[in-house]
Amino acid sequence: MNIESILKKIMHNWFPKTLCIIAAIILFVFGLTSQLEKRSFNVPLQAVEDGALQRSSGIPSNVLVTIRTKPQTITTITSADIQAVIDFSYYTREGTYAVPINLSLSKDIILNDPVELTVSPNTYTVKLESKVRKSVPIVVPIVGNPLHGYELKENRVNPQVAIIEGPKSMVENVKEINTQELYISERKDDFSEKLSLLNLNKFITIVSPKQVESTAFFQTSLVEKTYSNCPVFFANLDSKFEITSSENVSFTISGAELVVERFFPSEYTIQVDCSHITKAGEYELPISIAVQDAFKIETQSHQVVKVVVSDKKENLESQTLDKTEKTIEKKIEENIKE
Repeated sequence: MNIESILKKIMHNWFPKTLCIIAAIILFVFGLTSQLEKRSFNVPLQAVEDGALQRSSGIPSNVLVTIRTKPQTITTITSADIQAVIDFSYYTREGTYAVPINLSLSKDIILNDPVELTVSPNTYTVKLESKVRKSVPIVVPIVGNPLHGYELKENRVNPQVAIIEGPKSMVENVKEINTQELYISERKDDFSEKLSLLNLNKFITIVSPKQVESTAFFQTSLVEKTYSNCPVFFANLDSKFEITSSENVSFTISGAELVVERFFPSEYTIQVDCSHITKAGEYELPISIAVQDAFKIETQSHQVVKVVVSDKKENLESQTLDKTEKTIEKKIEENIKE
């Protein structure tokens, strides 16, 4: 039988023969497919960002991967044997891209049958930006109030700045980095504490430092207090005089709170020196405020007080009596001479 006769036999009724071959292939594939089993796994999605760009939009932490293979093979595979990777390191220009997800099986898996892995969706659209670094100040949030009578004088942070890295648009918007809170409730003595930095943006990395040393310094609280309408004490006034008119004085002091709150003016706090007064009349006398050295006088309502000094009533009576007696004595002397 020559080649020509063979070709004639093949071509005889070729269309039905072709249909039969196609049907046989379909049946064969269907037979194989019907023997495959399907399972789905929740697999962590690993992001590779080793290039000059970094994503500034989110991707899921896990993806659903479907595996199809023969039943005896599928039972040997677990989710830990599947890797799902989305790689951004190949992109060199900023922009928005549909990045594919690559699936693979662990190299430790030995398979005798082919395995089909699928993930849906198989791409994620992300925005990629330039990766930049920046120095920003470190801020320590202070919580609580010191012991009564004390206040926080200063809180020193070492180091004072942090280096951050991330997508350009996000890094530019970061003005400061906070640490854990520093609690100073009921404190009065200086102390230091190690605090970790808080990163609230998952796209930004704190390059350095991981911790800072925060040192709190305290001092006594300084307050002001005003005392109103305090009477004036007239020191060294001759006993034959009396003050018949005077003004009250108000003043404000500042000092340590614990000391100020225990101070109350006495009758001798506001003083005027009257030692130079030798006769009755009107005077303007300088005021002296006698307080502890721990206080500072911030304001006072008067620098001088106007007073009226007069002779005491009993002194006037004594003077009148003396004058009368002298007059009588003088008349007696005159009568005797006559």
